[in-house]
Amino acid sequence: MMDLPSNVSAGNKSISNQVCDTIRKLIINKSIPSGERLVETKIAKDLEVSITPVRQAFIQLANEGLLTVFPFKGTYVTQITKEYVNNVIKTRMILEPGAVNLCFDDLTDEDSTQLKLHTHRSDTFCTQGLIYEATEEDLFFHDFFFKKSNNELIQRMWEILRTRIQYIQSYTKPQTLPFDYLTKRHAGMIEAIDNKDRKAFITHLIHHIETSFDLNYFNQIDNSIQ
Repeated sequence: MMDLPSNVSAGNKSISNQVCDTIRKLIINKSIPSGERLVETKIAKDLEVSITPVRQAFIQLANEGLLTVFPFKGTYVTQITKEYVNNVIKTRMILEPGAVNLCFDDLTDEDSTQLKLHTHRSDTFCTQGLIYEATEEDLFFHDFFFKKSNNELIQRMWEILRTRIQYIQSYTKPQTLPFDYLTKRHAGMIEAIDNKDRKAFITHLIHHIETSFDLNYFNQIDNSIQ
């Protein structure tokens, strides 16, 4: 396994949350690859922390879908399979339009401006090859509607789904993207907000979700196995 950065920095977050953030970012950036086995003692040593926060981080990352625990075998970075992706897409198709319907009438011009900013930032990070930062900004766009919904339960459900989306994106997005790729992909939704057109927004959102992942990734895997 690739060596981890040592010395988790002190901050407002608990040690376990900092460990969780560190491992999550390394997985999203593919520094720790899909299918890799993670050993609690090795990570604790590399990060210069006790084993307890590492164990807690493993539990959290398993809940987020990034780690899979195999009894008597160990903990591994979850493999991205077609079933994994399809489950995420189907769940998102139910959850996100629901959040939008709860808040759409309250969206403002200022909200539209903020959403545009997230897409521009995501494109900037993409051109710099910063996978984690680019996917974070992309998801900030979608976080916006869940926060605006003022529904705690639906926000919790989104948090369960969110990291899975980010993880899949890190593997299925093309390595090279046009400089305005994310801006264009979200443009229809932002235009619908400006026009106060809920139906158009939902139509663009559903198309956006359906086309979020490049499923050619699985063809490449199949070809590499043959």
